[in-house]
Amino acid sequence: MNDFDIISLQFGNELRKLRIEAGYKSYEQFAYDNDISRIQYWKMENGNNFTLKSLLKVLNGLNINFNDFINRPSLMSISENKSSKRLNQIIQHLKISKKEFSKAIGYKNTTLINNVFTGRNEMSENLIKKIFIGFPEFNPDWIKTGSGKMLQ
Repeated sequence: MNDFDIISLQFGNELRKLRIEAGYKSYEQFAYDNDISRIQYWKMENGNNFTLKSLLKVLNGLNINFNDFINRPSLMSISENKSSKRLNQIIQHLKISKKEFSKAIGYKNTTLINNVFTGRNEMSENLIKKIFIGFPEFNPDWIKTGSGKMLQ
């Protein structure tokens, strides 16, 4: 996962959090009230389809100035956590996309994987188990803690 992907996911998570804080439980209602395509806004919250123009329109709907958004503490500390680094190493070693990886371990989409990459979640025991079942060549202790060798 490159820096652009990480930043896009962080922006999306922050937009979701701000929408909820603004009293919108539904992303669809927020999009409708602010004359934004529901699909476009959904993609933005999920770290895709970002243009400066669309971001500014969303921030306007949230009554947030661009500089205030960029300087939010949660965006100032964009960095990979240890779980995301290991997950990234696994996907790079396998030479497959996040989507292919997610499907290979039994998930329909990349939401859970993206949540690990953005630091929203650490790898759960269930995710670690699914990785090991799908790819037994990886050391489960390394997947969980980073200790030992990556491969069995």
